Amino acid sequence: MPKTTQLKCFFGCVIDGPLHRFPKWEYPHTEKFEQWKSVLDSATQERGNSYIYNSIRICHRHFEDYFKSPSRRLTGNAIPTLNLTLPRSEQVMQPQQLKEVVPITSDTLQLEAESTTLPSALPQTQQIVQPSTAQFPVEEPSTSSFLQFEVDTESRALSNAAPKKRCSKQDSSSSAVNRLTLKLNKLRQKCRTQSKQIKAAMKCAMSKPFLASIEKLPATAQTFMKLQLKWKKTPRGRRYTIEEKIMALSILKQSPKAYKLLEKMFVLPSKRSLQKLLSAFTIRPGINKDILENLKKLVLRMPEEKKLVNLLFDEVSLAPGLIYNAFSNEIIGFEDDGTQKTGNIADHALVFMIKGIKSKTKQPICFTFVKSGTKK
Repeated sequence: MPKTTQLKCFFGCVIDGPLHRFPKWEYPHTEKFEQWKSVLDSATQERGNSYIYNSIRICHRHFEDYFKSPSRRLTGNAIPTLNLTLPRSEQVMQPQQLKEVVPITSDTLQLEAESTTLPSALPQTQQIVQPSTAQFPVEEPSTSSFLQFEVDTESRALSNAAPKKRCSKQDSSSSAVNRLTLKLNKLRQKCRTQSKQIKAAMKCAMSKPFLASIEKLPATAQTFMKLQLKWKKTPRGRRYTIEEKIMALSILKQSPKAYKLLEKMFVLPSKRSLQKLLSAFTIRPGINKDILENLKKLVLRMPEEKKLVNLLFDEVSLAPGLIYNAFSNEIIGFEDDGTQKTGNIADHALVFMIKGIKSKTKQPICFTFVKSGTKK
């Protein structure tokens, strides 16, 4: 990783000011990292996310003023949008430049041969005929005719001497031009696709009124607004983050019927995708230590009066039966208190929960499967 003092702006800016590092490419900053990465050229993008994060910096000239804070830091939604052009020395060669490459042919060799002069052979190449001076004017020999004749013979000798070299040079130059042309076509197509995506994202997400209104909303409302921005995609093409699924799952658990109605009106994950999310978590009988750890963190931020709770327990009758859980590879339906499992088939479930005295807090902390109900 290069030293901090050696880092410069990716766009070659020579200006005093802070250099901003790329966000982490891992969750939950993946989307922001991809937006930053899109302003780089394809060669830099191919070097990998780790190289970009450690070695590439962007100065403050490429960010709007409303992305900058008084402490010279950037806001959480800052994206480079200004002065995104590289210096001329770093730009990729355009197709018009490739068209100017001239292959080596016999014509170019002949033109070069015309610039040579061989005066030693001049007296032997032409004979002068002198007729009667009474009928024709006497013409002295001109050097241009000697030069023309000698250049023609020299060019023929050069053309017959090395035809194989000319063919090999011509073939290699044409193949190199073809390879560069194909590469440029691919890069041009990739650039067009990325530019369309950037324009669409900037048109929606980079407007000042939209950003100002989103920042003022609560975290849950911001998540819901981001969900609605996916309405252009087909239902099978939508991808949801963990925060979005958790928000939708909280609505589903409050009222499944209401969620069914909201799913038709707004962009929300399907019930099947939420069920897959729940199946990834296994809750076993007994005291749940994860719930107790989260309660400890929650109590630290609660006032004293809301810490007063009651410990309740209730039982529910179950239809006796056995179910095989393929995910955990076990049979469910026997007596189980979290520490040991018996061979008796359970027909009741006991649940222990806490309920706030001066608050509406309700949280189950333990459940067990038993064979019979609690005796009075």
